[in-house]
Amino acid sequence: MSKLIESTTIIFLLGLLMLIGRYFITGNSGYYFLLWNLLLAIVPLIISIINEKYRKLTILLLPIWILFYPNAPYIVTDYIHIPKEHALFLQSYNFILVTIFSFLGLLFGFLALYKQNTIMFPKRQDKQNMFTLFMSLASAFGVYLGRFLRFNSWDIVKPHILLNMAHETIEDYFYVGIFTIALIFLINYLGYTEFKKFMDADNRNTIKNKY
Repeated sequence: MSKLIESTTIIFLLGLLMLIGRYFITGNSGYYFLLWNLLLAIVPLIISIINEKYRKLTILLLPIWILFYPNAPYIVTDYIHIPKEHALFLQSYNFILVTIFSFLGLLFGFLALYKQNTIMFPKRQDKQNMFTLFMSLASAFGVYLGRFLRFNSWDIVKPHILLNMAHETIEDYFYVGIFTIALIFLINYLGYTEFKKFMDADNRNTIKNKY
C-alpha cells in the first residue's frame, strides 16, 4: 500500500506541474476543471476511509458514496475537451494531461470500491462481485447522465426533473448513450478486477512479511 501511495503522489504532482505548465504555455486556465473533477472523484475514497474507522457509519454514508462514485470514471470522458485545432505539441500535451487525471480518478475509484467491498462484505466474494457489478453499471449510467444530460451528483434530490429530462433526451443520445454506458462499464469492471488482484497480492505479501 505504501508503494501505491508513493506512486500516486508522484503521478499527481506530475499532473499538477503539467497543469501549471499548460497555463504558462497557453495563458489559459481552462483545464483546471480537471482538479475539480478529481476532487469529486476522491469523495468516495474519503468516505470509505471514514467507514474503516467508524464502521457504524457505513450504511448511513452508503447513499452518498454511491452518488459520488460515478465521478471517478467520469474523468475518462474529459478527453472530449481536447481541441482538434491545436498544434500537435499542445494536443499531445493535453492528451497526456487528461490521461494522468483520468488514471488518478479511476485509481481513487478502484481503491474506494475495494475498501467498501472489504468493509461491507468481508470474506464474502460472491457479494463483493455483485456489488462491483452493480456499481460498474450504476457508475456507467451516472457518467451518461453527467456527460450528456449535464446532471450532477446532487441532482438526485430532484428526481422528477431528472426523469423528465432523461425521457426527453434519450432519443437524441440513444446510440451514444449505449456506447458510453458499455465502455465505462467495461473500463470500471475490468479495471477494478485487475486492481483487486494487485491489492489482494499486496495484502498477502504484507501478511507474509510479518511472519
